[in-house]
Amino acid sequence: MEDDPVLVTQNMYEYDLYNGNTGVVESVYYCEDTEEVSCNIDFGDKGIIKVTKSDAWMLGLELAYGISVHKSQGSEYDTTIVCSIEDSPLLDRSMFYTALTRSKKLTLIAGRYDVARRAVEEGIAHQS
Repeated sequence: MEDDPVLVTQNMYEYDLYNGNTGVVESVYYCEDTEEVSCNIDFGDKGIIKVTKSDAWMLGLELAYGISVHKSQGSEYDTTIVCSIEDSPLLDRSMFYTALTRSKKLTLIAGRYDVARRAVEEGIAHQS
């Protein structure tokens, strides 16, 4: 839909779009030339790119209201959120570092202080 944030999950060299690129849908319409639903997506410095329904499948286009730290690598966001509700092998110092360095303005740490502290102090993934 219009104004939806989207994430590219597959490389598509002909559009100069790669896994991790994000954009915002500007418009959705039926294109008589290709006889399929299409949309114009603003990919920031890459400009506005027309994407057909078929191309969206090939790009692995996903909604991007929330993106994991793993999928966000290489991108920046105004705000990131680190969930530290319970110990997890995925919650370690490198994950915190990645989340912090993706954020331009604010990083929120939601959860328990002791879980976040252990993850950062131990430096490597830990088991409960």
